[in-house]
Amino acid sequence: MEQTKKVSFPMIARYNCAIRYIIENGLDVNYVMQPQMTRRTMELYTRN
Repeated sequence: MEQTKKVSFPMIARYNCAIRYIIENGLDVNYVMQPQMTRRTMELYTRN
């Protein structure tokens, strides 16, 4: 059974569409879209 690879990272301005296209078509990997960044998520990122 082959597992599909997934990749995700925080949103970078308006580049998500281009990055998603490159990852899915060029690298043949599923891209998982992150939700919008909030103050709460930034606090969690900096704490861990």
